[in-house]
Parts: sequence; C-alpha cells; structure tokens
Amino acid sequence: MLKLITPAAATNAWDLQLATPEITLVEGNEYKFSFDIRSEGDGLFRISTTDPDQFGSQYRGDVATSTAWKTVVYTATAGAAGAVKFNFDMGTIAEMVYYVDNIKLTDLSEEPEPTNLVEDGSFDAFADKAEVFTVFSLLNGDVADAELLASDNSLDPTSTKMLKLITPAAATNAWDLQFATPEIPLIEGHTYKFSVDIRSEGEGKFRISTSGADQLAGQYWPDVVTGTDWTTVEITEVYGAALTAGSAGVVKLNFDMGTVAGMVYYIDNIKLIDLTGGTVSVVSPEVKKEEIKAYSFNGILSIDDVLGKSVQVYSISGAQVYSAGAGTANEINLPLNKGVYIVVVNNSATKVIVK
Repeated sequence: MLKLITPAAATNAWDLQLATPEITLVEGNEYKFSFDIRSEGDGLFRISTTDPDQFGSQYRGDVATSTAWKTVVYTATAGAAGAVKFNFDMGTIAEMVYYVDNIKLTDLSEEPEPTNLVEDGSFDAFADKAEVFTVFSLLNGDVADAELLASDNSLDPTSTKMLKLITPAAATNAWDLQFATPEIPLIEGHTYKFSVDIRSEGEGKFRISTSGADQLAGQYWPDVVTGTDWTTVEITEVYGAALTAGSAGVVKLNFDMGTVAGMVYYIDNIKLIDLTGGTVSVVSPEVKKEEIKAYSFNGILSIDDVLGKSVQVYSISGAQVYSAGAGTANEINLPLNKGVYIVVVNNSATKVIVK
C-alpha cells in the first residue's frame, strides 16, 4: 500500500495530489475505476481528471475516509479524449495520513456481467415496499419507516429504485436496525465478493453480520462508515481472511445499522458474487402460508395466533392500513375494502384477498 501525508499548511484539495499515469481509453466504452483507501482520522478527498472529456465529470464529489478500509468505485463512459489521468486530491485536511491500495480501471464493455446471488438486490423488480418485505426481512426496526423510492444512485445510472431505512430514535446497538437478505445458497470452500451501494443523511455506521459463524467468513464483519455521497462498499475479505463459504452451505446477510440513532440510510445494488466459479441454485424464499394464519370473509380480514407478535397490514400499493407491536390479543379482525393486502407478522409476509 502507499502512504501519503497532507502538508501541514494545506488548505486546498490540490495541495496533496497523487496522479496516475495517463491511461488509454476507448471512446464510448464504459469503465469502472476503483481503489481501497483509509486514513488515520476523519479524512476527505476527491477524484479529478485532467480534462472534462476524459472520464465523465472533471471533479467528483468529496469522499469521507476513516480508519476503516473502504472500497470506492466510480463508473463512467470514456469521452473523446481517448485517455485519462486520475488525480487523488487529498489536501483538504492538513497533516492527514492516508493509505491507498488496489487502484484499478476495468473496461466493463469487455467483461461479462457476473451472476448476482442476491437475486432482487437492485430493488428494481419490486412494485412497492410490501413486495420488498416478502423477500427481504426487517428483523429489528419499524417497517413503517422503510420506503421504496425512485433511485438517485449516482454510481449506477441504470438504477430505478432504492430502499430507505431509518434507525429508531432510541437505538444504541448495531442490531437495533437490522435488515436481512433472504437465505442464499453457497458452495462450501468457494470464495465470494460482497458489495452494496449506500449513502446516509449524515455520518452513519453499519456492519454486516451473518446468522451463524459457519456461513461466510465469521459472524460479525468490521464496521463501515457512510456519508452523504453514494459509495460502493466492496468486501472480499474479513480480518485478513477471504470471504469463504463454510459448512452451512447458505448465508443470510444482516445489515446491522442501529449504531447511530435516527440516521437515514439509502441502499441499492446488494450483490454477492461467487469468485471461484461453478453454479448453485438460487431460489427466492417463499413464506409458508401456515406460518401466518390470515384469511378473509365478508369484508373482514382475520389474523390468528398473533399474541405477543408484531403485525402490519399494507394495501397492494404499499400504504399501511394497520400496525401493532407485541399485541395482547390472539386474534385481529379488520373491516377492509375489497382488494389485495400484504399481512406481515414478525417480518414474515403473505398476501390475502379481501372480497
């Protein structure tokens, strides 16, 4: 890795500037520029290029760094210049120490798209929030605070939707907001790459955990700091060990996002890629109907066996029509208009038609 120190008198971004050599590009091809970076405190840098016709815009937004390694990824289409020189403008904070590693530029036009094992990780296929939670789960936190929104993901111009999550106001522990993927089949011994696009409305923090230590590279992964700019977090190793599938043969990835109370997060493009190769069957989980005892009769939606359980009901458009946490009754009867409703009990979901 390369260590760089901002001069003591630095005030401008360009007062510390590391530049790559000039790299030949093919006009019109799409490229991915990525690197790993950390600092010995709260740092700040940006990427710039020599000219605006090289690699998208000439000046990229500021990126915050911390003592934890993070992978920063940009994608853009090569311009008319036919070449690019990337500048790491790192002079904003005087006497900050930075470490840089794995600077890469990949021509995506020549690379086949790998299979994402998180089948619906882009959220683009979901019509509304209720559909999201028939596949993904909110193990802790309030489903009512979640939103499926039009995407503003600046890292992916093809993205159409993103998921908004809010940490509870009283949260203190990482698991106080916990968003979980479906269970993903793995091949024991294969190595994997995890990535997600994420931003927050302030300085946030999250980690990935798994349901068991024998699933994928241990149960608790290191903390990752987030900021107001979209960042691609890419993880191929945890505490120096590769993301290797264990004997469980499956993994459920939990986003533990409860450390900073009241923080708003936006996530997109959750991916898990098999770097070893080979195939594994990926099946979206289906909620067993017997787990949720819900039915309708004469315009009444009845939900049984809910004593002590949280219950939410959503219209098919995603509007919440009922919510109760840790109910004291074993049965709920709701008079509703005709239509299709999503019943969520302890974050498992099913559809019910009210006639």
